[in-house]
Amino acid sequence: HVRPRPRDGSFDLNGQIFPSGGAESGAFGVQLLEGASEVATTATNDLGEFTFEAVSPGAYEVLASNDRVEIRIPRFALNL
Repeated sequence: HVRPRPRDGSFDLNGQIFPSGGAESGAFGVQLLEGASEVATTATNDLGEFTFEAVSPGAYEVLASNDRVEIRIPRFALNL
């Protein structure tokens, strides 16, 4: 989910990772990437949720990984 922050022109980005097949997903490290640069990092909570706050407009990818799997959300644009 993307929520604009009109007061400062940025965005809050919220996501959740759901396990498949009844398996436990475990914790994921989550990176917000702009091109080859890492903009921010976070980790999922017990429900698989993660948040990036006050993200500037631009084009980003999200990469979530743990010791068993890597999930890449392809490039997307955040624009007002």
